[in-house]
Amino acid sequence: VGASIGFNLFWDKYSYDYGEHGKILNENSQLKIKCELKNENKSFSVKGKKLPLVVGRVGIDIDPPRIDDQNSIRWIKSLIPPDDYKRHELFDLAFAVTQKMKPKVLSGDARILFPQIISEYKDKIPVLAFFSYSVNQIFSNGLDGLLALLEKCSETRPIYSIVVGFFGGEFPRIELIKFCDRKLTRKTM
Repeated sequence: VGASIGFNLFWDKYSYDYGEHGKILNENSQLKIKCELKNENKSFSVKGKKLPLVVGRVGIDIDPPRIDDQNSIRWIKSLIPPDDYKRHELFDLAFAVTQKMKPKVLSGDARILFPQIISEYKDKIPVLAFFSYSVNQIFSNGLDGLLALLEKCSETRPIYSIVVGFFGGEFPRIELIKFCDRKLTRKTM
């Protein structure tokens, strides 16, 4: 949710380097993202971890730019500082993946569309919802509103969510959320 042009829908097509905390590699990917932990979490490790199998992908954005619209592409790329060459390179690599994969990004209100989308999958199939800097724009009560929606949706399946955003701090925060049978497990990164 907050899929924009669809880059975040293909997270499993990229490789991630967490330095001393390990790497998660996609052998077919040219896009390698160097990650830096800001909170000095010494217990965090991705060593020996693999990315899960993805069986479906749907993005939601209130007004999504289109991957085939050059004005949209130029606008998104203009948000990267001109002298940040590494981010421009990452953008180009992510754009190539996204353009090849042709993302399905729906336009509308995530509070309505999210429950509809997950109901299209068989019961008990886990769902991962990724919210990229969008929670405070969608829910007037922020994370509490999201948690209420995820809890309701977890009646028929486990719901996992990665939520990235500024929630009252200096740095963005990552919230790892799991609802299984309406029971909440939550970890802040």
